[in-house]
Amino acid sequence: MINNSREGKMETRMKASRPLNILGLGEPFATRWSLALTFGALVYVGYRLANPLIVRQFDVSTQIAYTISIYYGFSVLLMLSLFGIHKLFCFPDIRVFGDIRRKYVMHGLLAVTLLYITTHGIELWLGQSRETTMVLLYSQKTLTQNIVMVISLLILPPIVEELAFRHFLLSVLPFNANRKIALIAIVATFALFSVQHHYDYLTTYLLLFVLGIVFALARIRSNGLALPIILHSYAIALALICDQIIMYIEN
Repeated sequence: MINNSREGKMETRMKASRPLNILGLGEPFATRWSLALTFGALVYVGYRLANPLIVRQFDVSTQIAYTISIYYGFSVLLMLSLFGIHKLFCFPDIRVFGDIRRKYVMHGLLAVTLLYITTHGIELWLGQSRETTMVLLYSQKTLTQNIVMVISLLILPPIVEELAFRHFLLSVLPFNANRKIALIAIVATFALFSVQHHYDYLTTYLLLFVLGIVFALARIRSNGLALPIILHSYAIALALICDQIIMYIEN
C-alpha cells in the first residue's frame, strides 16, 4: 500500500512537471480540448470555399456532362492530402480502417436499407413525386457520361463527405473524451450534413438527417473511416436503385 501511494505521488509530480501541450500534437486523437482540434474546422471551411472556385474553371457544358467528377474530383485529392497531413503531424493514431466488425457492418447496412424503404414508402403514401435532382440526374448526358457519373457517385462523394463531416468536422470536438461530447459532435455534424444538400421535400432532409447519425455512429464505433465510407457508398447505390423503382411505379 505504501509503495503504491509513493508511486502515485511520484506519477502526479511527473505529470505536473511536464509542460502543458496546448497544441495537443502527438496526443491521442480527439480525447481532450486542444488547438490541434481547430485544424478540422479550418479544413472544412477551406474545402467549402475552394470547391466553388475550382468548379467555375470549367464551362457550363462540361459541368453538366461531368458534374460529380468536377465537383468532387479536386475535393477528394485535397481531403486525402490534408488527412495525411493531419495524421502525420497532428494525431499519428488516426486510423483509416479501424475496428470493422461484422456486426457493425450488418447493423449499418440494415439501418440504411430500412431508412430508404421507410422513406420511399412514406413518399408513395403521401403522393410525392420524385426529387427534381433525381429527375434531372441523367438528363443531357451521353451513355458514357452517365456511366462515369454513376461510378463517380459511388466513389468520390463518400470519401469527400466522410472526411469532411465524420473526420475533420467531427474532430473539432474531442468526441473520444466522453459520450456527452460525442453526442454533441454527432448532432452538429449530421445537422450540417443534411442542410448542405438541396432537395424539394422534408422527407428527404429527414432521411439525410438520420443517415448522418448512422454514418457518425459507424465512425465512432469502428474508430475508423472505412466503415462510414462503405455505408455512404451503399446508401448512394440504394438511392439510385430506389429512384428507378419509383420512376417505374409512377409510369
